[in-house]
Parts: sequence; structure tokens; C-alpha cells
Amino acid sequence: MPHHSVDKLKEWISPSIPLGLMFGKKQQALEILEQIKQQLKSIDIMQEQLNQVEQELPELKKQLEQAQKKLAQLQRNLSESELRQTLIADLLSANNLNPGVRQYFQLLGGDFLEFANQEDSLKDEAAAFLELQAIGDELKVIGSYPEFYKKRSIAIAGGFSAGKSEFISSLFEDPNIRLPIGIEPTTAIPTYALNGQENGVIGCSQNGGVIDLLKIDPDFQQKLSHNFIRSFGFNLKTIMPFVFMTTPMKFEHLCFIDTPGYNPSDVADGHTAEDVKTAQEFVQNSEALLWLIGLDSNGTISKSDLDFLDHAGQNSQKPLYIVLNKADLRPYDQLEEIMAEIADTLDDYDIEIAGISAYSSITKEEYLYHKQSLHAFLASLDQPSEKQTLLMRRLFAVDEKYQRAILRTIKENKQINTTLSGFKLDLLENGFDDLSSDLYEKLGKMNSIFTIKQKEEHLKQLETVTMKIVAAIEQVFGQPSKVKRKNWTQDEIELDEKFVRLTQKEQIPDELMDKQPSNERPSNEKETYSTELSARFWGYWGNRLIGINSKIELTVGMLLADNKETFTFEEWEDIYNNHFTHVHQNYNCDGDLNALCEAGIIRCIYDKSNKNRSGFLNMLSGRSNPIKKYRFVLPDKEIFNQFLQRHNNINLSDEQLEAIKVLIESQHYFDFEDWTEHYKGEHAALALGRLVKAGAVRKEKNDYYSFV
Repeated sequence: MPHHSVDKLKEWISPSIPLGLMFGKKQQALEILEQIKQQLKSIDIMQEQLNQVEQELPELKKQLEQAQKKLAQLQRNLSESELRQTLIADLLSANNLNPGVRQYFQLLGGDFLEFANQEDSLKDEAAAFLELQAIGDELKVIGSYPEFYKKRSIAIAGGFSAGKSEFISSLFEDPNIRLPIGIEPTTAIPTYALNGQENGVIGCSQNGGVIDLLKIDPDFQQKLSHNFIRSFGFNLKTIMPFVFMTTPMKFEHLCFIDTPGYNPSDVADGHTAEDVKTAQEFVQNSEALLWLIGLDSNGTISKSDLDFLDHAGQNSQKPLYIVLNKADLRPYDQLEEIMAEIADTLDDYDIEIAGISAYSSITKEEYLYHKQSLHAFLASLDQPSEKQTLLMRRLFAVDEKYQRAILRTIKENKQINTTLSGFKLDLLENGFDDLSSDLYEKLGKMNSIFTIKQKEEHLKQLETVTMKIVAAIEQVFGQPSKVKRKNWTQDEIELDEKFVRLTQKEQIPDELMDKQPSNERPSNEKETYSTELSARFWGYWGNRLIGINSKIELTVGMLLADNKETFTFEEWEDIYNNHFTHVHQNYNCDGDLNALCEAGIIRCIYDKSNKNRSGFLNMLSGRSNPIKKYRFVLPDKEIFNQFLQRHNNINLSDEQLEAIKVLIESQHYFDFEDWTEHYKGEHAALALGRLVKAGAVRKEKNDYYSFV
């Protein structure tokens, strides 16, 4: 009822009812009407309020939705914060329990560093140490995840947005399992993707420990995004340098390394020093390299890619395969042109490749290829890896560099000392006999500078620390290494021409030479040859003679000094019994000589003994000892060719020839383990047995063999 209707009703009631009779009811009615009026006013106010609320409702709903979103974001932030805290705590507390890895780094920072600080012969010592550090980093991986060392590592590299992660994901059998994409190279964590029966994500800590990331969060793989990595406020790679991802794959024995892009988007077709270092590390620690080029932005191979491939491949003989990714974005005729152009460009840069493939990671289809298909290339690599052998070879390569550098220094110092001694002799012969003069004092100081004793001690120290490192690596793999360390000799070391000249008379400075021809010393060809003979012998047999006895070494040394490449028994007996009286006499002259013969160090080349005569005839002849002539067995560069000439009637396989060449030129005796190390054919025992049966190899004592 409107307000004005209530007012009219009150006017009508008031005169129509007698005042006295109806006063009470009239008053009551008027009060009721007033109440109705007030209620109607209240209703109007409420209606106005309702209309206002209806007008404000959309905005309130919007504010509610925003509040709900903020709440959800806060909940996600809280969840991610808890995830980050859990991840950081688990990574920092994860320890590598592999004792071999711990021992390796203790040796690297202890014994080896002590040796390196003392030894200065190797010029590129920093590179050698970085290589040992890289070996240690790979040992961390192997020690933390033993399944990894059975796989052959394939580095997947290329420019930023080349589609590396998408490419690796295309090799997974489960389409729901994918590597994270769109992560900046600076924060990207290298991921090792390998075949496994189940899906798994394993995080590796800086100290070699491992954690199961799926136990922290079942959806951790999806959360490993760019924003999540940046949310830590620091580079997550510092505490989690790499991640393992296992999932069923097409290739059982391969492990694909998802590497950061090498030319980030903010670098115009270029790369930084850190990019180069990263490329070298991944190429070094892998057995093959797949280089991806994204065809969405490139129609050819970039100068940046060429520089990387050229730089990374300079010190690597690993196979390189080019993948033109995102081939589904180009017409087929364009793919042919692009592939031909890239092949020509790589050839111009002398970059050797195993093949090129136009491939789509989305459709998982190869459109065309050059040389060989992508599948054929990967299938050829799909076999169990020999990482222990590869790591040992890398270790011994560093060891060889140090050995050669030290031996070269020793040889140089010997040359210099020989020259200094020649200067002294020349001065004395020319009448400058004041030994107290400053000149002789300076020559003496120069002799002390170019000492060899310290370098020889460094060689022993190097051998000790290297074998300790070998033991640590063998402990990681739980088995002995097939590769053995080689002790290099001075005879195998070539000197620069400037040091060789020091031994030549005409190179002595004029101020130290007497120009009178009458005073020139005649060259002593015998002395020169004797020195060469002794060096050849001790360089080849020195290690084998150690431990026999000192009297043998002294006798052999005197024969060599007298240029006795060949000698009779009487000459051996005379030196052995009549010289070196200070040496204990409880040695056997005949027995020691026979011992050298049995060891292959000395060979009897002439025998007119009286062993077939009776004792009476021996007495009449005046000889009680047999007449024999012996020859020192010296290394010969043509020894392999001589072996082939002696046994040209034997049909030798390529694998046998390769093993024989290495063994016959490196050592006199070998065992079956040495044979299997170098023989790459089938049925190693049978192949060696055939050589023994043919008379080319002789079975010696203690399961050793020698070449005939």
C-alpha cells in the first residue's frame, strides 16, 4: 500500500466515527495505519538497498574471484616454497657414499697437487689438471648412479631454441614423459636421459649424492620449469649440477645428454667463453655428438655453429651427426637444398660428419638423410659402453704428457751437462787450468742448475700418485682396469734441434774454442757409439734388471761401457769375478748369466762348448768352461717387420697383426691379459694358441709368452 493511500484512509476514519464511541478503536486503527506506513517506508529503504546491492554484486563477484586466485597463488607459493626447502635440504644432505670417488678427489687435491706444485716441466699443466677434474666429475656421476656407466653418452647440442629437449623427448616410448622446454641456458640443468624399465627422475648433488625427485613431488618433472628454477634466487645448478631421467627408450645402451643452448637469445649469433667451456666439457665426456639446427629460424648452419663445431672437434675424434630439426616446417624440396648447402659448408670447414638428417621431433619422422639415417647412426652406437677403459686412457694420456715432459727435461739437462763438461775439457786442453777462476765456478753452478736427480724423483712420485688414482678408479667400477700404464723411456723422447746441437762440436761458442786446428780433439766414434749403446740398453731393459742383483747390473754396465754389444763367456766371467770386489761374493757367475738369457735380455749366438766331450778330453783341452758368445738384445724399430719376415708363411688376421705390433714393440714378454687388451678379434685364447702352435710365439714360465 502506497504512503498516500494510508494518509487518505486516516482522513476518512476520523470524521465518520463518533468521537466518544469509537475513540479507542479509532486511535488503535490510526496507530496500526502509522505502523503500516513505517513498515512501508522500511520496505522502500530495503528495496533501495537491494537495488544497490544488485548493482554492486558483479564487482563483488570479481573481487571474490581475485581473492580466490590470490589464495590459490599463495597456496602454490607455499607449496613451491616447501618444495624448494625440501629439495635444498635433501641436496645438501645427500652424500656420495662411494669411497672410490672420495679417494680420487682426496688424491687430486692432496698427492697430485703436491706433485704438480713441485714439477714444472709440463707447459700446459693447467689443461692437464682440468682434464683430471673432468674425469673426477664423470666419476661422480658413475659413483652416484652406477647404471650410467653401462651406457654410451651421446651429447645433444646446438643453438638456443634448436629443439634439443623436444628431440630427446621424441625418443621416449611414453608420450606423456617429456623434458622441460624453454629454459634459459644460464639456468638450464643438464639432463641425462637413459633407458629404464620405469619412469624416474634422479637429482645429483654437487658432492655426488643422489635424491629421488619423484619422492619429493610426483609431478616434479613438470615443475622443473624456467620460473621454478628462477624462484630459488640463485642458480640451482650450483647444488644440483645434473639430473638423471629414466624411461623406456628405443635405444637400450644409449644415454642422451640434454645440454644448454650455446648461443643464448641475447647474444647475436655468438657465444661466450663459458659457452665454449660447456661445449668442450660435454664433447669430452661423451662418445658422440648430435648437433641440432632448428629449421624454424635457420635455413643453413650459422657461423656460430661452425665455430663451435670446429673448436670442439679440434681435440676430439668422436663421431659428429647433424640433425636438421623441425623439418615438418619446410617443404621437401627446400629440405634437399638446405641439406646439400650444409654438407658443402661443413666440407669447406674440414668438419667431418657421420651424416645429416632432416627430422621432426613433433611427428617423430625422418624426411631424408645424407650418408646414413639417424636411426642407423644411433643403432651403430647402441652397445654397452667401456667407460672404465675410456677414463683410464684419458688418465694415462695426462700421465704420458707428464712423463714425456719430465723425460725431455732430463734428456735436455743431460745434453747441457755434457756440453758444459766439454767446455771444461776444452778450456783445460787450451791451457786455461785455473780451476778457482770465476768461469769454472759459473760452469759449476750451471751444472747444479741442470740437475737430473730431482726430475728422476719426480718421475717416481708421478708413478706413485698415478697408480693410487688408478686404484681409486678401479674401486669405483669394482673391477681391475684392462688398460695398463706405460713407463716411457728417454730413448722414446725426441729433443728440439737446439738441444741436439749442444752435443755437436761446431756449435760450441767461438769464445770458448781454440781456433788452432792442431789442437782439435779427434772425434771418438767408439765413445759415442758406446754411449748410444748403453742408453738404448738401459732405456729398454732397465726396469727388468732392477731387483735381480747389483753385481749383474755392474757387470752389464761395464760391458756396455766397453762397447760390448757382443761378448764371450770369458769376458763376462773376468768382469764378474775380478771387478767389484766390494760386492758380496755369494753370487753365481754361470747362474746369473743364464738368468739373463732366460729373461731374454741376453742371447747366445755362438756355441762351441765341450759339453759333448768327456771330462778327460776337457782336461786335455785345457778348458773347463764352454766357449760361448753372447749378444745383448736391444730394441729395434724394425723388429715387427723382422717378425713378419720370419713368419711370412703364417696367415695372420688384421686383429692378430695389430696386437702383435703393439706388444712386440712395447715389451718383450706378455701374458694373456696383455693379449686380450690389444687383440680385438673373436676367440682370443684360440688366436693366441694358433700362434704358439705355428712357432711364432713361445710359452714361457709363469704363464708368460714371448715372440720368436
